[in-house]
Amino acid sequence: MRLKKLSKKCTALLVAGLMMVATIIPKQDAYASMTSGSKFLGNVIGNSIPSDFGTYWNQVTPENASKWDAVEGTRDSMNWTAVDSYFNYAKQNNYPFKFHTLVWGSQEPNWIKNLSKAEQQEEVLEWIKAVGSRYSTVDMIDVVNEPLHAKPSYKDAIGGDGETGWDWVIWSFTQARKYCKGKLLINEYGIISDTNATNQYIQIINLLKERNLVDGIGIQCHEFNMNYVSVSTMKTNLDKLAATGLPIYVSELDMSGDDSTQLALYKEKFPVLWEHSGVKGITLWGYIEGQTWKSNTHLRNTSGTERPALQWLKSYLKDGSTPTPTPTPTPTPTPTPTPTPTEGAIPKVSVTTQLGSSLNQQYTITSVGSQNLDLSKLTIRYYYTKTSTKSQSFWCDNAGLQLNVSPWYVNLASGVKGTFKDGYLEITFDTTYSMAPNSGSLNLGIRLAQSDWSTYENLVDKGYEVYYNGTLVK
Repeated sequence: MRLKKLSKKCTALLVAGLMMVATIIPKQDAYASMTSGSKFLGNVIGNSIPSDFGTYWNQVTPENASKWDAVEGTRDSMNWTAVDSYFNYAKQNNYPFKFHTLVWGSQEPNWIKNLSKAEQQEEVLEWIKAVGSRYSTVDMIDVVNEPLHAKPSYKDAIGGDGETGWDWVIWSFTQARKYCKGKLLINEYGIISDTNATNQYIQIINLLKERNLVDGIGIQCHEFNMNYVSVSTMKTNLDKLAATGLPIYVSELDMSGDDSTQLALYKEKFPVLWEHSGVKGITLWGYIEGQTWKSNTHLRNTSGTERPALQWLKSYLKDGSTPTPTPTPTPTPTPTPTPTPTEGAIPKVSVTTQLGSSLNQQYTITSVGSQNLDLSKLTIRYYYTKTSTKSQSFWCDNAGLQLNVSPWYVNLASGVKGTFKDGYLEITFDTTYSMAPNSGSLNLGIRLAQSDWSTYENLVDKGYEVYYNGTLVK
């Protein structure tokens, strides 16, 4: 241990702690939210705290501020300002606060990759201790986020696979149990829609449960799963998780579409989650237009008007526990006319882009040629310009084949690679999968951010190019 470094961190914690006490936020009525019963209905806070947050929600999760790379982007320099603000707001309004997250491979500090294993373990432990010391009255902590999909680069430094196959997860929870208060949660996506993933997730959960290391189960429930999953599959997977005896927390809920589509989705699927006896709380992942991670998942427009899904949600919760409504079939988007098949494998790509503190893109890729589309031969180049020369990071938040034939859904997120080139981002796919013509689509969600999470200045979207087997096709 380097005593000089620890001393500096302790000093920083003390000074920031004094600042934390001085933070004053106007108190809102804790019961002005849509629900005040035994289950909470929360949301994330991304930047500033929305003035109408307490009108709808009564639980707080920081969207990005409490992730390790946001707090300690520079080694030994911790910035808690945003987390302190959200934490104080939650406590002053009696809202449960969840710290998100301790160990996660997708948003870890870049500097940790270059350290020795001994130094990596030391840094992870310091991070966990710092969180536990600073937020000693925290309600919940996501200890490990996305163990199935986003293993940290320092995995081997904290136990690796080991005898159980998940020793690094066990190590993380062991340290969190020792140094942190509050309920310790594990969190993962793709669970609600995939029984195989649910079974694998339960294997990890049981390893932790046997050691008295986990207090609850987080399932994300994003739109790329929720828009397509059947009610019966949802119930099956919720029942499997509930059978562990641990409470379930829906941690990152959103559903997308135009007004009528989103309304139908909420009517059909929200009650399945809310009325399940194993579910103890639901957190949505944004609600304000232009401030949500995924396009068209917002519930309130920038004008302040509520979308129909939010109006229905208010009415549903106001009525209290109600029977699950007759499922409304999930609307199928109007298909885009398929071009007359061309000889060979032809990819068709569409993209939506949303800019905030990060640049978010959602790609839809289909095969419209006469032959199977080998995804390993597909390359997408996204061109853009910006004023800043700050370094950037790339994340693939989700990538899944949504097929109309068996196996129906294939998770490809781990094989998506993003490389920053001169004036563009190059996206490639390290996978053996191919798509038959008109068999479904590859839905891909990626995110770019500057190293300090500042907003891109003067960003100009220059469009994108699609290459197949080295040949430009768009």
